[in-house]
Amino acid sequence: MTKKKNKTYNSPLIDSILEDDSNSTEYDLVKNRMLLASRIKKQMSKLGLTNLDLAKELGRSPSLISKWLSGTHNFTANTLFEIQRVIKIDLINNCEEKLVKPRYELNISFSKEDETISVSPNYMTQNNLNKLPVKSRYEC
Repeated sequence: MTKKKNKTYNSPLIDSILEDDSNSTEYDLVKNRMLLASRIKKQMSKLGLTNLDLAKELGRSPSLISKWLSGTHNFTANTLFEIQRVIKIDLINNCEEKLVKPRYELNISFSKEDETISVSPNYMTQNNLNKLPVKSRYEC
């Protein structure tokens, strides 16, 4: 049996699609939808929920749940809120950003003579706190 050589196929249309930067945006969107569907499936599995169970909880058809979990569905925020209520995980981080300032700093000193290192907390006064950089974090 002899092998046939692959023919080179050139197409301006395919070349333009492959070079188009907007495809990377579409790729990222599809990737994120797939990851979201995967998170939902994984949590359902942990809870022992089937597609039928989720459909009943949400009052939707099992075929719609299958479509959602295929990774190609573009979820609405309301749908994600409904799903996260049932499967008990955050799919949308809807927390407020809060500014957090440290309450103390550490004083570290080193003595060459007796080769010791000492570390002691120095609790901050309100005046000192105002001089420190602020870090932000999300809290619910």
